[in-house]
Amino acid sequence: MGLMFDMFDIDKDGYISIEDLHHVFDALDVGIEANAGLMDMITAGDLNGDGLLSKAEFVEYMREVSKHALDEKGEGKRKEDAKKEKLRSSSKREMMLKRLNGELTQQETQS
Repeated sequence: MGLMFDMFDIDKDGYISIEDLHHVFDALDVGIEANAGLMDMITAGDLNGDGLLSKAEFVEYMREVSKHALDEKGEGKRKEDAKKEKLRSSSKREMMLKRLNGELTQQETQS
């Protein structure tokens, strides 16, 4: 993450400022238009309230952002797995009902 910090610290003063973020996002053509959005990014990681991100603050902020993203991905995966299990259970129930009613085809009885 140190290399990433160095990429964001455009003026190499050891801190990431709103001006540094403007430069980076303009170069990436990301299109964050308002200072408020960039300032929100700084404020979210600014532990000492100086309006800048030190390397330590940046690393901690990125860990939290990454952790949050992974948590969301994991939650999405759990929901997807639950849907698949529900479908499997539904299919199993359907086959059991068919078996009870003698409605299974030859192919279904072999699976």
